[in-house]
Amino acid sequence: MVGRILAKLCLGLLILSTVQSSHALAGLIEFDSSTFHNMTVTQDDLTGFAVTIDIREGGVLAATMTASVTYGGGTNPFDSGDAWSVGNEFRFRGSSTPTSDTPNETADGLWEVQITPEAGWAVEGITLFSTGTTLANPIFEGLTSDGVATVADANQGAAGELLNNYDDGDAFVDGDDLIFNSGSAANGFRRDDHSELWSYDSLGATELSFTYRAGPVPTISTEGIALDVSLTAVPEPAGCMLLGLAGLCGIRVRRRRRRT
Repeated sequence: MVGRILAKLCLGLLILSTVQSSHALAGLIEFDSSTFHNMTVTQDDLTGFAVTIDIREGGVLAATMTASVTYGGGTNPFDSGDAWSVGNEFRFRGSSTPTSDTPNETADGLWEVQITPEAGWAVEGITLFSTGTTLANPIFEGLTSDGVATVADANQGAAGELLNNYDDGDAFVDGDDLIFNSGSAANGFRRDDHSELWSYDSLGATELSFTYRAGPVPTISTEGIALDVSLTAVPEPAGCMLLGLAGLCGIRVRRRRRRT
């Protein structure tokens, strides 16, 4: 009886894990249970900025993430990433040095993220959104992930609908661009118009990359992009198989005893 109960329990855990890791996306920010800790800077020079970060679920180390930006071009290129920060979400910012002699500034850079789960953990997916700054009418060019992506757009704020080429709930075509409408402020979208009111949700993704283009606007200073990650503890398949076999053996032993 104990073997049968344990076998059923393991089967239930496996089914639950499958359901949790394949649930349909709904709402804006889905992956919000993880926390980010121990950011270590691995690159900080004229070509770009990179870090490694621990991701915890329920206080337990569940994965390690690497994030980087390779500075690109434009009239006022990104030249700093040292404002990146950890917490309930990971914020990675592209910063330029504001100038007064360029009427319409632009900047771009290649952003890359990769997540490596610890043993016993699986990545459910990645959510990308924006927070904390005025966005300079950005375009996420060539947004690519190894998951199944959808887009959310809350259609709120003084700026109205945020995204130009995707509607709320649309499936995202891998490698496509995500284009914002022009914001109501001179420099694009104010924080109140965009902060956590849109998201790119990629189910099952462990990595993503995109070229982030900002402008043209009168001044580019700091672009605030954020992401969240969800991970699920995965039961050991071998352990469940052994328990299941133990349960079957127990049943056979009892049957043989009944025949004698």
